[in-house]
Amino acid sequence: MEIENQETNTKPYLSLADRWRIMHFKELEYSGDEVSKIDAVYRKWQETGDVINLPKTGRPKEVTVEESKIVLETIKAKPPS
Repeated sequence: MEIENQETNTKPYLSLADRWRIMHFKELEYSGDEVSKIDAVYRKWQETGDVINLPKTGRPKEVTVEESKIVLETIKAKPPS
């Protein structure tokens, strides 16, 4: 199982498929290096009935990733005179 990194997330991101695999390992009483991650996903499943991340709280970003890329490309293409 590989941990993916999302561009906007600083913490390791587990795919939905990996989370369901963790549920399977937990049911088999799996133990090992990823026990804490397995336990966290299992607790989430026990509390919510699902393993999907809930929407994050806080103020939304003012600029999207695409808008940021456009601004950077524009700056690189036309340096200030």
